[in-house]
Amino acid sequence: MEKHWWRIVSGLLLIVVGIALTLVQLDLIRIQGEWVSMLVLFVGVAIFLSIWLSNTKEWWPLIPGLIMLSWGVSTLLGLFGLADWFVSLVGFLGSALPFLYIFLTNRQANWWALIPGGVFAIVGVATTLGAFLGEGWEDVFVLLGIALAFVTVFLVNRRNWWALIPAGILTIVAISESPAAAVGQLLLAGVLILAGVVLVAYSLLRRP
Repeated sequence: MEKHWWRIVSGLLLIVVGIALTLVQLDLIRIQGEWVSMLVLFVGVAIFLSIWLSNTKEWWPLIPGLIMLSWGVSTLLGLFGLADWFVSLVGFLGSALPFLYIFLTNRQANWWALIPGGVFAIVGVATTLGAFLGEGWEDVFVLLGIALAFVTVFLVNRRNWWALIPAGILTIVAISESPAAAVGQLLLAGVLILAGVVLVAYSLLRRP
């Protein structure tokens, strides 16, 4: 009994929420949509975390479990009237946590977790910065953040050199889409010219 108490709790939560939703549909009780969403999210948290707690070697339940927990908490914060940018930041950063945990359990085998984890974290930060700097910068920070996630994959294991390709492409797109695109394009042009000069000079001066 003690070993499976999490399953019992999850089952009871499902029953309670199911009854509550039925009463809402029958107009016997009134619950706002945000509260219903939050309750459903927390039930999902209980279910997936109970699966993980029954066998902590299986990390996959942490992904939906902690993501649901993050957005359940952010929904609750929103109901309390906190700023939208802070609510989103909590949701996105919390969604990155399971991937960080998965990566730390086995850095060599689970390097891939840095990509979705980094994307979640950067989108949260980009959304926050966009709220203060203007929407035009939000997409730029998202693209640069995803590029940084790929660079991190390369730095963790230099064999993953392929990660530099999407990182470079995303960086170029971010520069071209930024509100300061004209300045960014001039800098990019200068970098390309400099790289070309170095390549030509190296080829001509290289001894046969």
